[in-house]
Amino acid sequence: MRHFRKKEISYMFLFFLFVGSGFLAGNHYFKRAAIQADTPLVLTSDKQKILPAETVTLTLKSNQKATKEPIMMNIPKGLVVDLEMTKQLNDGHDNQEITLNEEQSKLAVYLNSEADNREIKLCFRAETYGDYSIEATQKVANDLQTTPPLKLQVVPVEPISQKFAPSLIDDVIAPFADSDYQPVQNYPGINLIDPINTVNNPVIPGENGFVMRLSDRLSYEAKGYDLDYRGNYDWSHLPGFIFYDTTANPVKDRYVLVKNAGIYRGKWIDVKLVVDEVIAKSTSGAFSVATTTYDTKDIDFGLGETGTFADYFMSVGAYEGSTKGDSFKYHYEFYEHDSQKRISTMSGMWNYQRLNEEKQAQIPTDSKHMSSLYANNDTTVYYKRDVPTPGTARFWGTADGYESGPDTYLTSLFSKVAEYPITMNLATKEDDYSTGMILMYNRTPLTRIYPGRPEVIGEISNEDPKRLKYHILQEIPAQLPVYYSDSFKLTTTFPTDFDIDLNSIKIMNVLDGTVSTDFKQPTLSADKRTLTIEAMNPKSSSFNDDMYEIYVEGTVNSSFDFANYKGKTGNRVKTYDPATGYLAIPVTAQNEFVINGKTITQDPNLLEEGEEDKAISYVKYKGIPDGDPVMDKKVKINQDFNLLNPSDFVTNLRVDTDSPLDKPVEAVRFENIPDTSKPGTAKVTVVIVTAQGIEKKIIVDVTIANNDPVPVINVSGAIRNDTQNLGFSANQSAHINDELTFQGKVVKTIANSVWLEPTLKMNVPEGVTFPKTGNVTVKDENNTEIELAEPIQYDSNARELTAKLKNTLSTDATIMIQFQTKVEDKALGQTYETKVSVAGKDSNFTPIDVSGTANLTVEDYAEPQVQFAGKVQKESEGSWIDTIQANPNDLVNYTIEATLTNDYTVWSNQKIVATIPNNLENITVDKAILRRPHQTDIELPLKLMTESGVQKVVFETSEATNAFTESGSKLILTYTGKISVNVGLNETLVTPVSIEGLNSKGQVIQPITGNINLAVSEGTLQFTTTSSLDFGVQELISISEKRHAPDKNIEMLVEDTRGTNERWKIMATITQEFTNGTSLLNGGLTFVTDTGSVIELSKTASQVYEKNPASNGTSNLIWDRTKGQGLFLQQKAGMNKIGSYQGELQWTLTDAL
Repeated sequence: MRHFRKKEISYMFLFFLFVGSGFLAGNHYFKRAAIQADTPLVLTSDKQKILPAETVTLTLKSNQKATKEPIMMNIPKGLVVDLEMTKQLNDGHDNQEITLNEEQSKLAVYLNSEADNREIKLCFRAETYGDYSIEATQKVANDLQTTPPLKLQVVPVEPISQKFAPSLIDDVIAPFADSDYQPVQNYPGINLIDPINTVNNPVIPGENGFVMRLSDRLSYEAKGYDLDYRGNYDWSHLPGFIFYDTTANPVKDRYVLVKNAGIYRGKWIDVKLVVDEVIAKSTSGAFSVATTTYDTKDIDFGLGETGTFADYFMSVGAYEGSTKGDSFKYHYEFYEHDSQKRISTMSGMWNYQRLNEEKQAQIPTDSKHMSSLYANNDTTVYYKRDVPTPGTARFWGTADGYESGPDTYLTSLFSKVAEYPITMNLATKEDDYSTGMILMYNRTPLTRIYPGRPEVIGEISNEDPKRLKYHILQEIPAQLPVYYSDSFKLTTTFPTDFDIDLNSIKIMNVLDGTVSTDFKQPTLSADKRTLTIEAMNPKSSSFNDDMYEIYVEGTVNSSFDFANYKGKTGNRVKTYDPATGYLAIPVTAQNEFVINGKTITQDPNLLEEGEEDKAISYVKYKGIPDGDPVMDKKVKINQDFNLLNPSDFVTNLRVDTDSPLDKPVEAVRFENIPDTSKPGTAKVTVVIVTAQGIEKKIIVDVTIANNDPVPVINVSGAIRNDTQNLGFSANQSAHINDELTFQGKVVKTIANSVWLEPTLKMNVPEGVTFPKTGNVTVKDENNTEIELAEPIQYDSNARELTAKLKNTLSTDATIMIQFQTKVEDKALGQTYETKVSVAGKDSNFTPIDVSGTANLTVEDYAEPQVQFAGKVQKESEGSWIDTIQANPNDLVNYTIEATLTNDYTVWSNQKIVATIPNNLENITVDKAILRRPHQTDIELPLKLMTESGVQKVVFETSEATNAFTESGSKLILTYTGKISVNVGLNETLVTPVSIEGLNSKGQVIQPITGNINLAVSEGTLQFTTTSSLDFGVQELISISEKRHAPDKNIEMLVEDTRGTNERWKIMATITQEFTNGTSLLNGGLTFVTDTGSVIELSKTASQVYEKNPASNGTSNLIWDRTKGQGLFLQQKAGMNKIGSYQGELQWTLTDAL
């Protein structure tokens, strides 16, 4: 039986004690855990959900007086601090200071630490949609106090469903059940306007900015009316169409069609006022619809009434006087003017005026017909819900019947509706009151409205050269001057293949058709792609309440490529339609305006379902034809081109569009006709044209030829071995350093044939010496030198010789070009080809190109001699060391070298096989290295294979470039493995190696074999474990005893490579008892096994673990202190002193005998 030395490890334990009462100790622990009784910093909000541009008030309260440190807040991008409103909210408190960094991304709040009121209010305004989280932090002593995250959601106006549904605001508060009218300030979800402090007033989005406008395009058409009163300019009557009581004929078709009433989503629309019901006790109470036109808008209303007839545009009311109980029920429909297609998703706003005590307006309150409601905070309008019809509300003013001020205004937004119904109840003040009642249509809303989104409308262009055209409609809504934008600009970016034509930019006033003077001169960006148009004075009345049409044009530039259009598909991409011949080019624009220092950017409206994309410009593209010249085209000498067909000179006629509009493509005429009076080469131009008249010129090479006979030229190559006295042969053999003569032979035959510009070329193969200047001759069959046009050209880089004869050959002739050379060392085992070629033309200018070859084979001198060597390395402390002996479980690396030891030979198709012995496991192949003198190493793949249950490492190559021809060339193979722990004692691992290959003749060389031997000695038993433990800081105890766990688990890693499966055990011995330097600890160490047995440790070794039976390999042992296992300190009461104690324990690993 083999015995092993014991493995021992010792380490130190630390243990701290302190003294104090339980109360103080408890406080100590609380402090260490940083447990707080209350929250000294509080952040709250008055809202959790707001709309863009809306404000929210945050209240920040600090209960902490022990610090002068500021309270810090990071401001999320998309929120801004309104410092002016914040100042107003905290007016009268001088114990506060607020600062913002330059980027306005961080806010610091300083509070007087002695003040009783340590509270501040902060006003934030939302700029963009999103979910935000806000926190406040303050440093107190060494702690950083942080409020819980305050969540804020900024949401857009609630999307409108396609079906009529109850309004969102209806769901907030149940409709009133009593009969009383309520102030409209109480209407659920109302947006109240402060006409004095306007900064924080709600904003009407541009999507709801549609209002009807007076323009020179506007006209009226009516049906079913009872009186045409359009010529009236008496202030007591509205000029327009009059409709009497409909009770007698309720189904009669009655309407007023207002043509070109405004522009919606880039298109002029008609608004149809349909009269549904008129209840009038007399004709004086008939329903009157005002028909103010562009021509009559400036007429004074007269007789004490202020304003002009423009103020009564689209107003409705009683013809002369109303009686209580009179009512008008009507609705508005919307149509595209050009197509007369009805619009079913109309959005806009209705600005009611003169809602006083003499009339009521009844309108639907669902989420589409009343998506938002606006009124001044001092409005005199009252309302009542679901009267008389559920889902509607009546709005009634309390102001005097002649009152028409802002307190009688009401703005209601509607979104995606097919019609907008209104019921007007008149003479509501008293039973017998009779007067003319008017419900005004006001284009100016109570609050700010954003400019409309730009509407981009592409145009069709048929011009040549190609021209891109489109125009942009930009509405600037009517609103109070206090709401005018600080700045406004419009930008549009051109596609890269068109250039903006600044001279063509035109800005028009849509309403009167005049050229606008409200914008600065348009400018281009540095790259000349983006056009910017900026308002001259955005705060002027002339700029506001208008609609502008910007016409933009550009010309095609040199970067245009039709391939970027053809075959392309997709949403808003450049395309080409072969059926129409138009390029479709998406265009766009963007506006940007500043309000109270805030910059707002708007893109065009998104397309609604089924809506045609108007922002597409169409440019006519006429296809470009193309064709290929007919190759080797010949014409006779003195040929008249007027008698030839141009179609015979071109082929494969085509057009880039492949459109039927451009076909057929035809060859129509010649241009640049050459002189055909003498033979030679020339060029002629053939003009081709498409069906749309687009031409292209094709240049065709032609040969002007005669009828001379064609010469026949034979070319051959030969090599003579002067050293071995071997005559000229097309297939010659040689050895290194043999002297050779290379010859090219050219024979011209056929009487009266002509060889123009005769030229001979001969290449010199790599394996022989390149001839020096003057060593090449050109002679005839009589060995007479032939006169050359210029000296022979020696191109050593291309390894080519060129000889140009001076004279044209018109008789039979034999020409020989030759030179002497020598076989070089590098040619060993190689086969080379030399090529002889001739060039020139015959009398018809047909190219002559004939060649011949000769081959040279350089033979070996001897069989390749290959030497084998092998070595083994084992891993030791992270590096490899050479060895002939190893232990079980060792990681070993094998290296095999096969070296060619003689010159002038060839070793190709190299193959090396190493057979893996038993008990060598986990084989990992590395690589094979091909190493040749004076060359860079080449790495090649190495394979691990299994044959009949035996593993083999195999390298083989058949690549000619991998062959060895020089002494010292070698193959190096490396692979790794691990010695099995089950290997027999003092066993030798034998690795047989076999080396094979071919010689220069392709014959198998004599195999080389050998062995790599590795002796295996006996294994080891060793271990590692935890080096130190800490039992922490503990209190002195006066009674009983306490067990303390260490700061970590006991872990041991035991490695057994003995290969015997003999059992082993672990012993523990206290080598130094716990002491603080002067006193011993009253207590000791115990060990709890994984089965729960408790072992008291002493200076005598105690067994704590045994492995039986053992197994080869690694054992990882862990005693988990959380499960009560492992080493524990047993502290006993009394006799212990305050201090730091340490001791030492020794572990011993030994085999169990």
